[in-house]
Amino acid sequence: MISKIIEFFSDSGKLIISPEELFYLRGQKKGFYGILSVVFYLAFLSLMIGILLQDLTFGVVVGVIAIIFTLIFKFIHAVTIHIFAKVLFGGDGKLLACYNLICYPSCLYIFLIVGLALTVLNKMFLFPVILLVILWQFVIVITAVATEYGMDFGKAFLSTYGLWLIILAILMGIV
Repeated sequence: MISKIIEFFSDSGKLIISPEELFYLRGQKKGFYGILSVVFYLAFLSLMIGILLQDLTFGVVVGVIAIIFTLIFKFIHAVTIHIFAKVLFGGDGKLLACYNLICYPSCLYIFLIVGLALTVLNKMFLFPVILLVILWQFVIVITAVATEYGMDFGKAFLSTYGLWLIILAILMGIV
């Protein structure tokens, strides 16, 4: 049991240091540490929000809603990535492995937790941290898709976000 906990946290650290190595190793084994990281880090983040707002009930409710919404959204995202990567670019990967790997960037919520703790010193500190975490998550998800489907980063970007951005640009041009 303790070795599983240590492995979970070492995977979190490995994601920050070397995501390609982590995704390669996780692609070789079956597991659900990515999905577990969504649950753990969002629960911890919502606990911090509840403590800062001095309302733990609110924090727990926000945490449960955030976990459910995030898991559903990430699954829908994994399905679209899988379709784009398989059909358009001929990638070789599995849907559930993709789902697990794109859940791993939630480990970066640890920086949001630290940012929330530092809002005691300066409230403006949180905005750059949020921006950095979002951009870093984009890069890590693209790395996960490239590793899982065995494609280059350009095709992985198009499978992950690029096609949605093109569709959004066309829709905005029509409206």
